[in-house]
Amino acid sequence: PMLAISFTVCGLILLTFGVVGVGAFIKLVGIENTFTLSHMLEWRANAALANSLRVSLLAGLFGALIGVLLAYVIMRGKFKARAALEPIGLAGFTLPGTVLGVGYLLAFKQPPLLLTGTIMILVLSCLFRFLAVGMEAGITKLQQLSIEVEEASLNLGASTATTFRRIVLPIIFPAFMYGFIYVFMTTMVSLSAVVFLISPGNPLASVFIFRWAYYGHMGLACATTLKIILIVAACLAAIQYSSKWTGLGITARGGAA
Repeated sequence: PMLAISFTVCGLILLTFGVVGVGAFIKLVGIENTFTLSHMLEWRANAALANSLRVSLLAGLFGALIGVLLAYVIMRGKFKARAALEPIGLAGFTLPGTVLGVGYLLAFKQPPLLLTGTIMILVLSCLFRFLAVGMEAGITKLQQLSIEVEEASLNLGASTATTFRRIVLPIIFPAFMYGFIYVFMTTMVSLSAVVFLISPGNPLASVFIFRWAYYGHMGLACATTLKIILIVAACLAAIQYSSKWTGLGITARGGAA
């Protein structure tokens, strides 16, 4: 019975992707089922896709880096206030995206923190909203590594940098990749917070899709969605290949090697 439920859910997910794929090459699904390439060749979505890719890469990189550093400080730190860092890191998950979007809009509208209307406010919003995944993954990985192993390495004459590179990094690197992939993927399709923060010079693909779908241009919305799916799939394939090539795989086995 569980297998039947799993196949049913997977089928519904594939059906959703299939409708989007068909809609990208049809003038209007269900009404004018004529094949066309005009939606895929539409240039107006290119700027939004490029901006979304840039914001997602920056947010994913810095979000994953800050997440694993927070995890290391929480697990290995010696100061008392470190216990408060984890709830702060999880705060982005507890608040709705609309609340965060309005909050960022009000917080960064005046100097010296004048970021409203820039691409950096989009990066910061997505970075801190999805930071918790990399942090929690890092905490889980560090719980697998006893601190005595690091202390033994230091006692045997290895420097702190060598200990981190040879012992801690292979364990925590998969957590970095988990955080990067999650922040990257969710930023590419994020809408609730960024819809308040975009400016005329910085469109994003998710807002572009919402806008054109709202006005009834479903073919263009489907084509842009399909492009996002292909971009994310290509980036994930490149990440998987590079992680295997470096020997620091995303999986637990690769990370522990």
